[in-house]
Amino acid sequence: MKIELMKDSQINWQRDSIACLSLESCNFFESLPKKEDALVPHFIQQIKNKKIKQELVIPDPENKRYLLIGDTALCNYYSEREKIKILASRVLKISQNLNLKEIAFLINHSEIKDEYIQDLMEGLILGEYSFDKYKRDEKSETLSAILYCSANRLGDLKRILESQMVIGNAVNSARNLINEPANVVNPTNLHNYLLSYRNKYERLTVDEFRGQDLKKRGFTGLLHVGAGSKHVPFMGMIRYKSTNKSAKHLVLVGKGITFDTGGISIKPSKGMGEMKADMSGAAAVLGALKAIAHFKPKCHVTGIICVAENMVDSEANRPGDIFIAANGKSILVDNTDAEGRLVLSDGLCYAEKLNPDYIIDIATLTGSCITALGRDIAGVMGNDQNLTDQIIKSGEETGEKFWALPLPDEYNELIKAPHADINNVGDGTAGTITGALFLKNFIEKSKWAHLDIAGPAYRDKVWKYYAPGGIGFGIKTFIQLAQNI
Repeated sequence: MKIELMKDSQINWQRDSIACLSLESCNFFESLPKKEDALVPHFIQQIKNKKIKQELVIPDPENKRYLLIGDTALCNYYSEREKIKILASRVLKISQNLNLKEIAFLINHSEIKDEYIQDLMEGLILGEYSFDKYKRDEKSETLSAILYCSANRLGDLKRILESQMVIGNAVNSARNLINEPANVVNPTNLHNYLLSYRNKYERLTVDEFRGQDLKKRGFTGLLHVGAGSKHVPFMGMIRYKSTNKSAKHLVLVGKGITFDTGGISIKPSKGMGEMKADMSGAAAVLGALKAIAHFKPKCHVTGIICVAENMVDSEANRPGDIFIAANGKSILVDNTDAEGRLVLSDGLCYAEKLNPDYIIDIATLTGSCITALGRDIAGVMGNDQNLTDQIIKSGEETGEKFWALPLPDEYNELIKAPHADINNVGDGTAGTITGALFLKNFIEKSKWAHLDIAGPAYRDKVWKYYAPGGIGFGIKTFIQLAQNI
């Protein structure tokens, strides 16, 4: 989306459609001229009478423009900052429905905080996204937004806009990966996408293990899960190195199952098409590293993606198979649909060898997490309370919600196997926790957290300021966390 910042003295009242947001603490429409300002009390009264919900569109036939107003008091449940993003995206969608090419936002009131303007920008950038490349006749028209501000704030807001464009583009690029069908984003093509980072991003180095390299290093989880597909599985590594030699080292490990049939433990056909989104964890890692290379935080960040396709053929994993993981532990594959934890075992073993300060894995791991926390909240579990708290805090700062679940030692009994060290599934209870406990077997000394994003990773309806499809959940949290560290 094209967003432009201009001085408020340059506004053309006869040309521009004007968008305003009413906040609980201040109003974006404080600087309207008298003609438009006279409409505001009418709008407020409409709210009090509950005759409108979130937005009011006031046509001005004389000048072929509109006054668009939204009120955050009418968006329940969310923080005021999330409400701004939601209303910005709604105003944008209304503008598109009205076939407007350009819309102006007044942000020149002195009480409007920089963080509110940042949220407005984010709501526009993420709210404008749509995945319609395969629709011949229904592609969205590009809408431009002009943000009019006072001259003394122009420099600061330009820096904020630059940052928001970087974050928004990182999230939207991940959404593209998730939304592409599995015949387009498969392990072969995702491998090529990873290698493109070598030339695009100056501060990133890229490496990968594939085929015989996986076998030599004992990364059997990827090999077993990917055995039923014609596409070769791989582990990709992206490294950002800070100029601060004493910097902390954060490793992000993403599950990258480009399509999950469930394997021989095959899934029901209903909804299986959404299993193209089972690589949302890897997409989050790829998106986060793209933005981290721009922001240059004072910590080292390594991204690891574990990529395979879980298909069915004569070479596929079978229920009852046993194999030896990269750390020497034997794994019983009791259910081939619990494949994400198998590929992540390789990523975690490799991450441990890097001796980092923190390891965080991110995965659409269990349907149980949706049962426990619903669609809006991701689960977080780990072995270090401070790291868990930092993740939750970073999520709160960016509008991504995480809820901590326990990892009781007694639940390890649920993943014991009679003829192997670990079973890849439990007894059907506490599925999210037993999934995390399985992964904990591959952490020896690092501070570690597991993020189960099964709920918010992919939506079949509009959610907040996101269109249906992939969300890119976790990217904003990772960027914030790296900067906080």
